[in-house]
Amino acid sequence: MLIHELGHGVAGWMQGSRDLVVVFGSHRDRCLFRVPCGPVAVEFRAGPRFFVTPPHCFFASPSPVRSPLRSLMLAAAGPAASALLYLLTATDPAGGIRDFLRFSFPVTSFPSALAFWALVGVVAPLVPMRYSSLDGFPSDGLVILLSLKRLTAGRQETA
Repeated sequence: MLIHELGHGVAGWMQGSRDLVVVFGSHRDRCLFRVPCGPVAVEFRAGPRFFVTPPHCFFASPSPVRSPLRSLMLAAAGPAASALLYLLTATDPAGGIRDFLRFSFPVTSFPSALAFWALVGVVAPLVPMRYSSLDGFPSDGLVILLSLKRLTAGRQETA
């Protein structure tokens, strides 16, 4: 999941955002500890929402420019980073996807566990929804759909 969030971080950094904070746990819970790593900080927050809140990230210094295309690229970068990790760790990428969709993904070693969680990091965030544990924060899939809608609406107005 950290690779997924760092994918968002790389896209944001390329767009001018700085000071990425990756959060494990709910922003409403107490911060147990914060690990600074240069331009990135990782926070671990403990509380009753820890296991129901997906990892997420934000920029302490976001880019002031927010276009639909930039939002699309920022949202897609997390699942893309997870997909790359999956392709690097899966011994049989096509078979792994088939097994994942059949709910029979064999996790027999550390690389296969890494491949499984990377695939979860691709599929789960692409479900278009709002996270109630994050005060309605949109999933990557919802941001992608809304960005595409805004992009196509802009093209229809100019046509």
